[in-house]
Amino acid sequence: MVDYLAKNYQGDALPRINVNKARAIELESGLTLKRSEAAAIVDYRTKHGDFKSIEDLKKVPGIDAAKIEAKKDRLTF
Repeated sequence: MVDYLAKNYQGDALPRINVNKARAIELESGLTLKRSEAAAIVDYRTKHGDFKSIEDLKKVPGIDAAKIEAKKDRLTF
C-alpha cells in the first residue's frame, strides 16, 4: 500500500530559493536556518552585493556552512 501511495500521490517538489532575492523569513523557513543566520545572509548581501555561488554564501559570518551545503539543491543565484 505504501508503494502504491508513493508512486501515485507524489508530493510537489519544494520550490527553489533565490538567495539574492529572498527575504530573511523565506531563507529561515525554506532552508531551516536560525533567524540570526537568515538575517546575516540578508545583511551580508546588502553590504557586499549578490551571491554568485554557494562558496560566496558560505563566507557569510555566523552561518553554518554544513546547513547550506545540505540544502544546496534548493538554492538559486
